[in-house]
Amino acid sequence: MNAGEIVVRLLADAHGLDAGLMSGERRIASFSKTVTRTGDAMTKGLTVPILAAAGASAALSLKFEHQMDLIGSLVGVSEKQLGRYKTSIMEMAGALGKSPEELAKALYFVTSSGFSGASALRVLAASAKASAAGLGETEVVADAVTSAVNAYGEKSLSASRATDILVAAVREGKAEGAEVASSIGQVIPAASQLGVSFDQVAAAMASMSLTGQSASESAVALNQVFSNSLKPTKQGAEALAEVGLSYKKIRESFADQGLLKTVNQLNDAFGGNVETMAKVFGNVRSLRAVLALTGSAAGKT
Repeated sequence: MNAGEIVVRLLADAHGLDAGLMSGERRIASFSKTVTRTGDAMTKGLTVPILAAAGASAALSLKFEHQMDLIGSLVGVSEKQLGRYKTSIMEMAGALGKSPEELAKALYFVTSSGFSGASALRVLAASAKASAAGLGETEVVADAVTSAVNAYGEKSLSASRATDILVAAVREGKAEGAEVASSIGQVIPAASQLGVSFDQVAAAMASMSLTGQSASESAVALNQVFSNSLKPTKQGAEALAEVGLSYKKIRESFADQGLLKTVNQLNDAFGGNVETMAKVFGNVRSLRAVLALTGSAAGKT
């Protein structure tokens, strides 16, 4: 081999080395870009959502603590009892699929309504279960339940019984659960005063919904029936006297015979005369309730 051949080979080898190095550099640059893109994707697809979830969780935790603080400060609950409430809410949340914040808001409402300790937790648990069954937010259900239990007394109507009745009313009627729960409270004070039980009220509302009346309209109409019975009119008293009845006898019948029997007896006494019944019940709304519960609808009610 002469000097010329050595130079040619060295140059050829150098060109190969340069080509190899350039190819390697391109591969490294490409790998670097891939790593960068992967890192960006992981940041957007994994890190950001994790951070967002952590932030949301922290926010929910703060809202839960805020609701519990309200119970402690405004309702007047001891630290020990507040701790029991927190533990029960966390257990309930896991079992029923409800957020601790929603349950805490409902508990604030329950305790503000005069319930405490085990009674408050019974109302909360019953309301949360009914809410999970489709009766709306736990707080809305708790509103109806506390109104009913306070009106009739916990010995006569338990929270679980009240929620069972609400669920049944929604099942048998065609009104939305949340609407029934938010409307029935309008009827409870007058109904309980007259001795008309909670299940009769709920059944009447369910039956009226089948004739096309909303839960709100049904509640207003029923409340008018009860209110007019408690506040007699001269015109109504005269109409009742003609068939040997009185507002006092109507009130007694509500307590002894129940809502359905009373309105059907009135309908029979007046021979289905709508104009005469309108004199007794005062307005179209209350008459609408009576008509919806009598005749062919009575059996379903």
